[in-house]
Parts: sequence; structure tokens; C-alpha cells
Amino acid sequence: MQGSEREGISLAELLAAFSLAIDLGLGQPMEHVLRSWRIAARLGERIDLADEERASIYYIAVLAWVGCVADTPEVAKWFGDDIMFRADSYEVELAGLPGLAFMLTHAGVGGPGLHRFRLGATLLATGGKGIERGLLSHCLTTSRMAERLGMGPQVCGPLQQFFTRWDGKGVPGGVGREDIASSMRLFHLADVVEVIHRTTVSMRRSKSPAPAAAATSTPPSLTPSAPPRPMCSTPVRMSRIGTT
Repeated sequence: MQGSEREGISLAELLAAFSLAIDLGLGQPMEHVLRSWRIAARLGERIDLADEERASIYYIAVLAWVGCVADTPEVAKWFGDDIMFRADSYEVELAGLPGLAFMLTHAGVGGPGLHRFRLGATLLATGGKGIERGLLSHCLTTSRMAERLGMGPQVCGPLQQFFTRWDGKGVPGGVGREDIASSMRLFHLADVVEVIHRTTVSMRRSKSPAPAAAATSTPPSLTPSAPPRPMCSTPVRMSRIGTT
């Protein structure tokens, strides 16, 4: 490659290429992150999101999972296969009893039974504080990387809210509803919708039930009653997300 060609690569293009590796780390097909961005961006258009916020969605999407390098040791310590853990997490509600059951069934995957039992017991006794610290480190790492790349507060701020939830039961705890930046709320929704839509298409062919959507992790106000115009190869059926 000639020097002029290297200089012609933009930061947006570089991060798009990097996002393909992130897809694999999430246990998802390549371009999951980019498809999620397209969904979130189209939703931003539908709700008349300000231009600056809508433009920030791209960098939020491609950078949000970069912090995995910070939380992967903690995730692997508790759940063994971190890629399988992240892939399976799209299929369940991660708050309350369903979330607890998910954590316990994945504790120490691949290890002997006694080791798994000890991890599960410790997880219950500590309330998952170690995992929470890992998620906070994830957000801090991602936000600082965005700062070093020259991103402004419209990107760096929302990245610190990546593991928040609409119901306030995410990380950090108590941050929810309108406290979460609109751009991050849109990406939360799109990240789940992309997986549910893609897997639902396959399940329809096999007539299996669709995976449970994290209805309380995304705001009902951002859930349109009809799908947006096609933005990928097939239209996204937004109604798969709950409206409670």
C-alpha cells in the first residue's frame, strides 16, 4: 500500500474495520455492530434527534464494546468462556431472577462441578460486585479511548452509560430513564433488535420461539409500532422489543 493510500484512511473507516473483530468477540456474525448503528441512526431520524447527537451514534456504536479488554479478565474469571457468555446474554432479561439464573448457570462454565458451585456461591454472597467493577472499568476505558481519539462530550459522555438500563438496574446503579443520553438509549435498543431480528428469521424457519427481549432495558418511547424503512438487506421488525 502506498503512503498516500494509508493517509487516506479516515478514523471512521478504521473503527469500522475494527468493529468486525468486536463482532467476533461478542459471539455475533460480522457487521453486527455496523448493522446496530444503522438501526439506531434510522431510529434517530424517526424521533427527530438533533443532528449532533445523531452523528455521535456511529462512534458510540463502534467504540462501545472496545472496553471489553478491561472487563474480560473479570468475566472470564466468573463465567469461563467470555465470548459464549456475551453471546448468550442477548437471549435473556439480565435483571431480577432471570438475570440471576443466567449468571448462576454460566458460572465457571467449562470447570469441574465443585469449582462451579463455589463460584456460584461467591457470586450470590458478594452480589456480583466484582462483575460490577469490571463493567465500570469497561466504560471508563472506552470513554478515555474516545477522548484520546479526539471525540467530544457527545460521544465520551454516553459511552460511560453503556451498561445502564432504562429501569435503573444497570451499572452504575440508579442511572436510568431520561438520565441516559438519547444516543445511548437508541444504541441499547438497536444492539438488541439486530440480534433478535436476525435470530427470529432463522427461528421462523424452524418454527422455534424467539429469544426473550430485554424489555425493561430499553425505553418504550423509542419503540415504534411499525418497522422503519429497510436499512440492511431486510427490514427490522422493531415490534419484537417489548412495550411495557
